[in-house]
Amino acid sequence: MGVVQVPRVIADIPLEDIAPRRVSKAKVAEFVRLMQEGRIFPPVKLASLPKGSPFRWRISDGGHRVAAARALGRKTIKAKVWLPDD
Repeated sequence: MGVVQVPRVIADIPLEDIAPRRVSKAKVAEFVRLMQEGRIFPPVKLASLPKGSPFRWRISDGGHRVAAARALGRKTIKAKVWLPDD
């Protein structure tokens, strides 16, 4: 039987558990500014990585938001995650 990905919303995911992704520095700077101004962004989308990976999650959507949150020294980010259903 194959692995089925089941979406779940989880309020806070530790940034240290998310694999980094290439991003535009200019876009990250823009997102940092917007976050500092209080802009609320939608949850990022993450997919679980296999056991044994150095990180727990990979970014499906929201790499610039994750990078901006890291630049601001935040510890967590709101995320919608996909978990294997086994």
